[in-house]
Amino acid sequence: MKVLFFVRRVGPYHHARFDKAAKRLQLVVVETRPLSQEYPWEFAATGEYLSETLPEGDPERGIRGHRLHDSVRNLFIKHHPSVIVTTGWADPEYHAAVLEARSRNIPCVVISDSRHEDEPRKFHKEAVKRVILRSYSAALVAGSASRRYLVKLGFPSPAIFQPWDVVDNSFFATANSDETVPFSEKPFLCISRFIPKKNLPRLISAYGSYVRRGGTRKLILLGSGELERSLIEQIKELELDERVEVKGFVQYENLPAYFSSALCLILPSTTDQWGLVVNEAMASELPVLVSQNCGCAVDLVRDKENGCIFDPFRVDDIADKMLFMSGISEAEW
Repeated sequence: MKVLFFVRRVGPYHHARFDKAAKRLQLVVVETRPLSQEYPWEFAATGEYLSETLPEGDPERGIRGHRLHDSVRNLFIKHHPSVIVTTGWADPEYHAAVLEARSRNIPCVVISDSRHEDEPRKFHKEAVKRVILRSYSAALVAGSASRRYLVKLGFPSPAIFQPWDVVDNSFFATANSDETVPFSEKPFLCISRFIPKKNLPRLISAYGSYVRRGGTRKLILLGSGELERSLIEQIKELELDERVEVKGFVQYENLPAYFSSALCLILPSTTDQWGLVVNEAMASELPVLVSQNCGCAVDLVRDKENGCIFDPFRVDDIADKMLFMSGISEAEW
């Protein structure tokens, strides 16, 4: 079966999935926005699958109009796919692919990690989504919350499959605990884009409370984004400069080293469709502290067994969970 798979840009975690899928399928991956810097990966995909890109346009918006539709049509003519897959349903590039597929009676599969809880829902937008989703024969979703949302939108439950949000466990399993870092000094680790929904200002405030209540472990922030300067200023205002390290964006191949030396991962998002970094931490044998508003929490986290779940809007709750994790023995850890 030949699959034409549309995605904005291939990153390391996409590549791991595609390389595995290519052992079972004739897979052609089409990058619709290959210049996007939403995630500043330094990564070139080379694997068992074929790669195509749409013509260059705006890095974050791609191409539009006749240029888009002609480019998509040419891909269909070149590859004669048996099925197409789109990573979401909102982008114009995906609409063009679905329209071309329908004109050729080729079935379509949608990838979805959206949840009803992600944002306030408006009736007219939900109605449009219902119409768009009628063009798809099946769906692959992140987890149970994404499944519920598609069912709510009228998608047939037997045609929904999961999970989509998976990682290469074997790659992260190499991140065995770094014994050169004593257990008592292992830091909290947060890997995140520095954007509002990731809730980092509250995390820093909670960490300040953790320190005032006697906590001694450091906090390491890995990532980049629009809030970087304000986060650094907040750290200075709270006099946490010597305890909080802002490391910037870290490439995929360097992540195991950070997981190896950490006490646990923290993901404090006020809303997050999934939170793939939690999979990565768990594959690295790390406990996790995860916001209840992350899609992965319900499927992956067992409270007080492999980590803790907290209310991301309550600074005291985040601090309490940090104190709990910091206070357990190495054997419990």
